[in-house]
Amino acid sequence: MSDDKKHGSGDGDEVLWDPGKMAGSDDGVDGTLIRWMLGMTPAQRLATLQSHVDAVLGIRDGNAAT
Repeated sequence: MSDDKKHGSGDGDEVLWDPGKMAGSDDGVDGTLIRWMLGMTPAQRLATLQSHVDAVLGIRDGNAAT
């Protein structure tokens, strides 16, 4: 697996998001990301989004310290 990303519960080896298969549209919406999120349970979606929030807060805190 090259640039494929594995997300979710970690229960298997299913690739849920592949940047090489991004479905571009004229309005800038990436349907693959929507399908990726809809392929998760609500708890998995919340955990994924919380990890993104935690990463942003960590970056923000790191920048404030410099």
